[in-house]
Amino acid sequence: MQRALCPILVGRDDELARLEDALLAAHRGDGSVVLLSGEAGIGKSRLAEDLERRARLAGMTVMRGGCSDAEFAVPYLPVVEAVGNSLTGADLKALVRELGSAVHELARLFPQLGTPRGRVPDDPAQGKARLFESILTLLRIESAEQGLLLLIEDLHWADGATLDFLDYAQRRLPRERMLLLLTSRVEDLEESQRLARLLASWRRTGAAEIIDLEPLRPEHVGAMVNAIFEGHRVGQAFTDFLQARTEGNPFAVEELLKAALDRGDIFRSDLGWGRKALTDFAPPRTIKDLVLSRVARL
Repeated sequence: MQRALCPILVGRDDELARLEDALLAAHRGDGSVVLLSGEAGIGKSRLAEDLERRARLAGMTVMRGGCSDAEFAVPYLPVVEAVGNSLTGADLKALVRELGSAVHELARLFPQLGTPRGRVPDDPAQGKARLFESILTLLRIESAEQGLLLLIEDLHWADGATLDFLDYAQRRLPRERMLLLLTSRVEDLEESQRLARLLASWRRTGAAEIIDLEPLRPEHVGAMVNAIFEGHRVGQAFTDFLQARTEGNPFAVEELLKAALDRGDIFRSDLGWGRKALTDFAPPRTIKDLVLSRVARL
């Protein structure tokens, strides 16, 4: 099986500029929440990875976690994953000293910080607020020097506790050196009414910048093929063919090209790259649906 991965980010200059602006603002102490929303395969993770690379080059701390569609997902799973990974190799004794009393709440989620102490509050709302503020205390410590990028992917699978924390955090980020970057599949919002309500509230109040990723235009699909095949110029007929079959979905473009390479519809000869006539191509007629169903199972 051959690979057909595009080596560059195509058609997302405007979206990347908005992300860079948010990252620079967080670095200066004006934090925010940004959500990348779009269908499966549209390029949310690719954009997030590009921003993550830029954040690391700027010396920022990066934490990354993902939500799960498991039936019995752990509450706060993406936060536990993101923060827990960052604790590996950290100077835990120094961190515990900096955390002060917050460590007792955090130990309920991060046993590497010690044994939980104190009585669990009778009022669940009070206990949740104490935990949320303790998590923010830890994030403030990690963001103190150069800022922090906290990336949480697949928000459409988030548990209620995670959504509660994110809503709590977004109200405090404007005073912090943190950027909270989220990704979510738009087609899965119907399965999470809690998330749909939260995003509607964020849109209405401007609490978060929501970037809706649209399909690539034909010229961007052509640029993808040009980059994948090492600068080989792509004719308009082939670009139109790909656009029609994939509807401008970047992952679907890569999968169609990979399938064409595997079948020999696209081939390399002594003269460079070549292809069969489009009438002889044999991609499945519903390749986008097939690809998106496969992505949904990842």
